[in-house]
Amino acid sequence: MVGENLMPKNLIQNFDRLESALQGSLTFETKETKCFVTLGAKADGVRLFFSAEELTHFDELVVSIENQDSTLFLPIESATVPLKISIKINPAARLVLFTRFEKSARDVEMILDLGQKSSTTFYTSLTDSKAAFHTNATIHERAEAYFTGLLRTSMDIVTDVEVNVHHTEGLNKTDQKFYSYAKDTSAIRFMGRIVVDPGASGTEAHQLHRGVLLSRGARINAQPFLNISHDDVRCTHGSTVGFIDESALAYLMARSLSREDAEAMLIQSSERQFYDALPNSDAQEFYSYKESEL
Repeated sequence: MVGENLMPKNLIQNFDRLESALQGSLTFETKETKCFVTLGAKADGVRLFFSAEELTHFDELVVSIENQDSTLFLPIESATVPLKISIKINPAARLVLFTRFEKSARDVEMILDLGQKSSTTFYTSLTDSKAAFHTNATIHERAEAYFTGLLRTSMDIVTDVEVNVHHTEGLNKTDQKFYSYAKDTSAIRFMGRIVVDPGASGTEAHQLHRGVLLSRGARINAQPFLNISHDDVRCTHGSTVGFIDESALAYLMARSLSREDAEAMLIQSSERQFYDALPNSDAQEFYSYKESEL
């Protein structure tokens, strides 16, 4: 079963067979409203898909990653209680993580703990979600973490996203890239924070946010923060918020596109920054990505 796509409900039904195939490297346990998953050292290549309906039954998900090639897909739907997700990436382990909020009003707290020499690549998308999604990542020595996000709102939806990255030790690297699009009277609040402790020499940390307002009544509030307590680091941050480039619109409209189609083409072209970063077709399917016909 290594390398196959696995659903947690199938893990329960076929647990003995899977446990044998993975030589004890996979554990899956539920206790009331909590779910515990461990992908051990011999579980390389496993891609674990939760269904949105399954996650509504839990208020806490605890995951431990001990291997060098795991992928986790988490679709978030509305539920009456918030969800806490705690993921420990053990030393030298690697995780690719995908989260998706589609019209979800469920608040989620994500806690990532990256052990020495571990790494994660984390993708997230929030579309018309009245959710607060806060991520807190602790980065240990020689660990690497890459965050890429796409935030989209319309109507009067308000989305709240925070990414707090804490470098507690040195010689590590993190990168944040987030793209926001708000229209009608909707609003997006994005806060990205980088903290570098006094002993974290050799840290490299970068943060970038790009926001596009698609109507005059929309709002994007981007707040980048740097809190650096060491001189031997390389840290950057930047954020821009603006409207669609009128000169680009005029150029496309002069070539027989309507204003509506020209705006759609520019928006889709900009959103490609997120979709082009996705590593494979499974990820594109998870985010329902299709090539534009414009």
